[in-house]
Amino acid sequence: MKFCKISEVFAVNDEFKIEKIENDIIIIDNLFKDWQKVREFFLQQPWPMWKEVENTKNGTEYLEAKQDLTSSYLQAYNSVMSKVIKLIYNTETRHLGDTIRSLIFKQLIPNKCEFGRIHADDTSGKDAFTVLTYLNTEEECSGGTAFFPNIREPEGHGGRNFWSSNHDEESKICIKINMKPGQTIVYRTNLTHAPWVPENKWYDNPRITIISRFGTKEYIERLKKEGRSLGG
Repeated sequence: MKFCKISEVFAVNDEFKIEKIENDIIIIDNLFKDWQKVREFFLQQPWPMWKEVENTKNGTEYLEAKQDLTSSYLQAYNSVMSKVIKLIYNTETRHLGDTIRSLIFKQLIPNKCEFGRIHADDTSGKDAFTVLTYLNTEEECSGGTAFFPNIREPEGHGGRNFWSSNHDEESKICIKINMKPGQTIVYRTNLTHAPWVPENKWYDNPRITIISRFGTKEYIERLKKEGRSLGG
């Protein structure tokens, strides 16, 4: 058993590099003071399988699991990300729900294609933002995240399959961000995207990310009115 202070594990730097690219995507380097502490924290926890739906390939073709950590321990992280979103997008937001989510992926068979399921976190979420951080080492990193601004009707991610079935020409027109250790990307939740896995590299070491979402007051009120969860 190992004890730790969550506030120390998820401590963020006072200064970090921010780059804005096309489609309002931003890339942040050195957000966490020690991203490897964040990685170690999650790797020490059990990983519950998720999206256990009928006819899922999770467990036979790949392994996908998640953890949810109560975000009340992450005041510094939430505060910094709200400030970054305010700076870049000129809008006030707050963290959605009460958790930050870690996701893990391992493949059990060769890649069916180079992209995971093409989806949007919320097709109506132009006024909400997803924050994703990569937690793989330099030796493990491969691919990253691909964005598909021309795809208006994404496949979704119902949990039955990891890999995309969209092999149309429009799916090849995308923005690819190479994953880097500890790097964070931020994008509007209605932006269509997918995990980009061009190599068969996730057999031994899992692909590890953490994800949180931030939304405006109007977005939160809309979710409540529609009876939708604030969580991821």
